[in-house]
Amino acid sequence: MSVLNNMSIKAKVFLLVLVPSVMFLLYVVYSNIQTVSLAVTNEEQSLRYKQIMVAKDINFINTSITLSAMDIIIDRADGYVSYERVKEIDSLFTRFNNIKSDFLKGADTEVEIASAKAIIKALEALEPVIKVKLKKMVESNAPAEAWSALDDEIDSIAGGIGTNIDTVISSINNEVIESSKNVIEKQETLKINSLYSVVALLAVVITLGIFISGNIMNSLNKMLIVTKDLAEGEGDLTQRVYVDSHDEIRSVAENINGFIKKVQLSIGETKELSSENAAISEELSATVRVIQKRATEQEVAVGTAVKTSQEIKNIASNSVETSEHMRNEMKHANSTLDEAKSKVLNLTQIINKNAESEAGLASQLTQLSQDIDQVKDVLNIIGDIADQTNLLALNAAIEAARAGEHGRGFAVVADEVRKLAERTQKTLSEISTTIGVVVQSVNESSQSMNQNVEEYHSMSLIANDVEEQIVVASEVMDRSSVEVNTALQITIKIGKDSETIMSQIESINEISKENGFSVSEIHKASDHLHNLTEGVQNKLNGFKTS
Repeated sequence: MSVLNNMSIKAKVFLLVLVPSVMFLLYVVYSNIQTVSLAVTNEEQSLRYKQIMVAKDINFINTSITLSAMDIIIDRADGYVSYERVKEIDSLFTRFNNIKSDFLKGADTEVEIASAKAIIKALEALEPVIKVKLKKMVESNAPAEAWSALDDEIDSIAGGIGTNIDTVISSINNEVIESSKNVIEKQETLKINSLYSVVALLAVVITLGIFISGNIMNSLNKMLIVTKDLAEGEGDLTQRVYVDSHDEIRSVAENINGFIKKVQLSIGETKELSSENAAISEELSATVRVIQKRATEQEVAVGTAVKTSQEIKNIASNSVETSEHMRNEMKHANSTLDEAKSKVLNLTQIINKNAESEAGLASQLTQLSQDIDQVKDVLNIIGDIADQTNLLALNAAIEAARAGEHGRGFAVVADEVRKLAERTQKTLSEISTTIGVVVQSVNESSQSMNQNVEEYHSMSLIANDVEEQIVVASEVMDRSSVEVNTALQITIKIGKDSETIMSQIESINEISKENGFSVSEIHKASDHLHNLTEGVQNKLNGFKTS
């Protein structure tokens, strides 16, 4: 097992394939050797059977030659000679001469060799007897005694040939029978050895398979226990996979341990970040509450500014009407200046009345200047609120940036709040500029009105001298007309500026409402972030990292 532990899975599989393959190869080599041996034996048996056929052929030749010779002898005794028999004998001897060398080569035992040589020698001895002596006796018409002697000679030679052929055939048959027994024994041995080889091969394969699979499954079971606990257990990230082998499974286990360690470190860091996110969420919620409070204050201040602007507008409208009336009166006074002599007393009254009106108008302009100063104070308050809103929006953006991916939505909202605050500051700056111009115009009108009042008083004092100072009065009336026109234009401008201020204040009011809505959205998003942070924290607490 220690050897298997130090082997890779590839080497184990190679071993599982190599050992049976080597055994199978050895079995194939052994089977081939046995098969070749059987083939050689079969070939030898085939040669032996061929030798038997040659021996039988020689025996047939011998028998045929002997019978043909006997037929010739018998026929000759009857006074008839068959030359066809003679030709047949010649062909048989030719046939014998063609196969005698093969017959001698096929003999492989001493008995067969001796018998083959005796057979060949006898047939070679028989050949001249039959081919030469028999022919001569046929041609010479030998007497019966010679034919009888020839017949005896042929029988003596041919009889030994048959005995030797039987000896050769018997020897070959015995050898073939013995060889067949050996072949059968070898076949049985090959079958038994093949069966043993298959059993041994199966035993080795099964044994190696059990050891190798057990070794692999032991490592896999250790990994399975740890991974199953990670998947279905309490999320203990401190445990590791330990494998005794040095194969690919150990590499996988080490990679899994490395991954578990990374997850452990990541979840630990995520827990810390989640805690920081929770703190940031709380701080953001507190900041949003402060912004909501400031937005409410800003809304109240804007309402006050709207009311004040409306009053300024009303005052400006009254001033326009008064100035229009004064201008008409001045025109009428100027046109009827020639009749002023007879109506000095009335003029004095009118001048006094106008002096009172101018004094009242001057007082109203002074009050308007004070009211505008109050508007400036309100605008300063709104500017402070806008600065604080901008600062809070900047803080919210910083906190959202610290929140990372979870705070991206809050960063967008905080940026919109910051832009809204900048627009508010810009609008306030424009309003302040406009109000400065209005204040300057009001002051100038007030000074003019005060001057008119003084002049009216002077006119009242010198009313008795009006008649003599008609020219001077006419000039004064002209100047007064110009001043009234100027005052009228200033008053009209104050009205328009008041409308502009009201429009801008209404814009500020809309911006304040948008600020309130944005702050409400930030508050909702902050609560949602807080809930998400708590959910993530609860899930992360389900993992054990230390």
